[in-house]
Amino acid sequence: MQRFFRPLVYLVIPTAAFLTFLIQPIVGKELMPRYGGTAGTWMTVSLFFQTSLLGGYALAAWLLKQRRTRAHAFVLGLAALSPIVAKLPPWDFAGWAEWPGILAGLTLSLLPTLLLTTSIGIVVQGWIRDRHGEVPYALYGISNLGSLLALLIYPFKIEPFFGLGVQVRIVHGLLWLLSLGVACIVWLERRNAADLGLAASSGETAESESIGRAKLAGWIVIGFSTCTLMLGGVRVLSAEIGSNPLSWLIPLGAYLLSFTVTFSGWWRRSLTLGTLIALAFALFGYMSTKGFSSSVLSYWPRFWLIAMIITGSLAGHGLLYELRPQHRFTAFYLSVAIAGALAGLFASVGAPLVFDRNFEFSGAAFLIVIIVGGTLIARRGWMERTAFVLLAIGPAAWLGLDKILADHRLLVTKMTYLRNYYSSIVLTDTPAFITASNETTMHGAQLHDPAHTRVPTTYYTRGSGGGMVIQALQKKYPAIRIGVIGLGTGTLAAYPRAQDEIIFWDINPLAVRVARDYFTFLKECPGKVDVRVVDGRIGVRNAPERLDLLVVDAFSGDYIPLHLLTREALQEYVARVGDGIVLFHVSNRYTDLVPAIATSARRLGLHVRCVYASPNDNVAKSEQAARTRYVLVYPKSRDDEVDGWIMNQLNSPDYIYQISFPDESHVVDWTDDKHAIVDVLTAK
Repeated sequence: MQRFFRPLVYLVIPTAAFLTFLIQPIVGKELMPRYGGTAGTWMTVSLFFQTSLLGGYALAAWLLKQRRTRAHAFVLGLAALSPIVAKLPPWDFAGWAEWPGILAGLTLSLLPTLLLTTSIGIVVQGWIRDRHGEVPYALYGISNLGSLLALLIYPFKIEPFFGLGVQVRIVHGLLWLLSLGVACIVWLERRNAADLGLAASSGETAESESIGRAKLAGWIVIGFSTCTLMLGGVRVLSAEIGSNPLSWLIPLGAYLLSFTVTFSGWWRRSLTLGTLIALAFALFGYMSTKGFSSSVLSYWPRFWLIAMIITGSLAGHGLLYELRPQHRFTAFYLSVAIAGALAGLFASVGAPLVFDRNFEFSGAAFLIVIIVGGTLIARRGWMERTAFVLLAIGPAAWLGLDKILADHRLLVTKMTYLRNYYSSIVLTDTPAFITASNETTMHGAQLHDPAHTRVPTTYYTRGSGGGMVIQALQKKYPAIRIGVIGLGTGTLAAYPRAQDEIIFWDINPLAVRVARDYFTFLKECPGKVDVRVVDGRIGVRNAPERLDLLVVDAFSGDYIPLHLLTREALQEYVARVGDGIVLFHVSNRYTDLVPAIATSARRLGLHVRCVYASPNDNVAKSEQAARTRYVLVYPKSRDDEVDGWIMNQLNSPDYIYQISFPDESHVVDWTDDKHAIVDVLTAK
C-alpha cells in the first residue's frame, strides 16, 4: 500500500495550495457588493488570509512536536470538519461594523478550511523527513506550483464561465476530495509509523542544529525583500494597465514559479549569482528608462520591470534555498510566511505612509542585490567578489541619473506627489494649469486664469458626452440634482447653477483632499455641493435623494471596480434616478466596458447610446480637452429627447462625434454572481 503514498502526496499538496488561492478571489467577489470596495474590505480579507497562513504554519509546527497518534487524530478531525463548516458566501454579521463583521464571518466560515490547506503540506514533509531523514523541500516548490495553477486558471477558465454559485460548488467538491486524500495519507502514514515504531513524538531531529536570531532575521529579510519586489511590481503595472489579471499575473506568477524552480533540488549557487547579475542589469535598464519618473510604462521600461521581478525572485529565493536548515524546517517556513505577511502589510499600509511614490519596487531590488551579493561575497569566491564590486558601483549612478532627470523636470513644472493605500496622485503645476494624475492616467485639470477657473476641462468639457447631457437637462429643468460616483478633481462641479445640487461619492480620502486643497471646482460651485466618503454603489443605494442624473465615473483611472457595473448595480442606479439618465464615463485604454453596460441595460428594458467625442487641437490645448467615450442609459420614453440632444451637439465645430448603438450581438452579461474583467480587455 505504501506505493500509493507518494502519488497521493503529489496530488494533495498542490490541491491544498490551489484551494487556498481559489477561495480568496471568490470571497472578495462575494463581499464587494455587500461592503463595497473600501480599504476596510480588502485589507480585512487580506489580513484574514495572511493570518490563516501563519496559523496553518504554526499549527504544522505544533503537530510535528506531538505524539504521532495525536497528530494523526488531529489532522483527521480537521479534514472531516473543514468541508462541513466551510461556507461561501461567509456568514453575514450585518449589525456589526465593517471590519469586525467581515473578520467574524470569515473566521467562522473558513478558518478550519484554511488551517487544513496551509498546514497539510508542511505536516506531510515532516512525516517524510522522519521516515527518510531528509526534508523534502521540493514539495514546497510543488505546493507553489498548485498556487500558480490557481492563479492561471481562475481568471481565464473559471471566472468568465461560471457564476459564484458554481464556483462555490467547485470549491466544496475539491475540498471533499482534499479531505479524502488527507485521510488516505494519514491512514497510510499510520501504518508506516506502526511498522517503523514512530508512535512517539515526531519532534524535529537534530535538535542540536543551531538556528540563531541572525539566521531567523536573515530568512525574514530575504523573504520580505523578494515579496516586496513582487508587490511593488504589481502596483507599477496596475497604475499603467489597471487592476486586472495582466497587472498581477506575471509578477505573482514569476514569484510563485521561482519557489518551484529554486526549491526543486537542482538549484546551485552559480545560478543564484547569474540571476543576481541579471537583476543588476535589469535594475540599470529600468532606472535608465523609467525610474521614479511619471513617464508612461512603455515597451522597454515594462521589459526591464518584468526582468527585475523574475531575476529578483530567483536570486532571493535561490539564496533562501541555500540558507535552508537541514532538519528544523518548520521555523524556516514560518519565517518565510512572516516575511510575506510583513511585505503585504508594508505594501498596503506602510509604504503609502512612508513614500510619496513607489520607491519600494526599485528599493527592494536594490536590497536584494546588497543582501544576496553580500552573502555570496562572504563565501570568498573570486567570482562572487568581482560580481559584487561591479554591482555595488551601479545603483548610486542609476539613482543619480533619475535624480538629475527629476531636477530637470522641476525646472519646467512643479510636481507634488501624494499617496495613500488607495492610490498615488501626481500634481503637476504649470504656469497655465494644474493637473492631477496617477502618473500615467489623467484625473483632471484646472486652468489658472481667474476668468476660466470654472471652465470644465479634460473628460468633462462642454463638448463631451457628459457636458451635453448636463447642459440639456439644465435647459429643460429650472433645477436639477446630479449624483457622481467618483470625485476625481471635482471638475463636474463646474456645471451646477445656484439652484442646482451635486453629490459626489468616493471611497478615497486622498481624492477628497486633492479636490478640496489643490483645485477650486468644489469651492467655486454656486450650487449645493456634497462630498460623501463611501463606496459609490453603497452611497447611491442608501441616498435619500432622487437624482435627475447619475454619472458613474470610477473607471478613467484604469482601475475597474466591477461591482459598480453589474446588472444589480444598474438596477440600484435606476431606482435612484427613476425616469432620469444614468451616464457612464468609459474612456479607458485597456478595456471596452460598453458591451457589459449595454447588455445589463437591455436586460432591464432600457435604451443605450454611445457618444464618442474628439476635440480639435485648439480645444485640446485651451481646455486640456481629451477624447472621451460616454454611455447614456435611459428609459424608452426619452428616445426622442436624447436624439434631439445629440443632433444639437453634432453642430459643434470644435468636436468630431461618433454616435452609436452598442452591438446587440456582443453580449457581456455581468451580474453580482458572474463577472470577469477578461470579458472586456482590449489589446493595446
